Amino acid sequence: RVVDGLTITLERPAQPVALRDYSFTATITDTADRPVEATLVYFDFTMPQMEMGVHQPIADRLGPGKYGVRTLYSMEGDWRITVVATIDGRDVRAWFDHSVLPP
Repeated sequence: RVVDGLTITLERPAQPVALRDYSFTATITDTADRPVEATLVYFDFTMPQMEMGVHQPIADRLGPGKYGVRTLYSMEGDWRITVVATIDGRDVRAWFDHSVLPP
């Protein structure tokens, strides 16, 4: 996804299954494909079609422009992962949708 002149990509499982532990890695780059550092990055896991509790793990810095979390999906269905990065005092958001299979 390209947001405000930045590219945010998300490495995630191709066919996730509910109740299994997974790693997620976001990479943030500028228009010249250089890594961009953020002061804070968190991932917001939601199911758009239903109300649910807040699940927003704060990402660890994995390297220049790379941030990651480990978590699991609590149930099957359609999920949205929003990567929220604070860069130069402003929040940049990129979202990624996919389905999660039953356990």
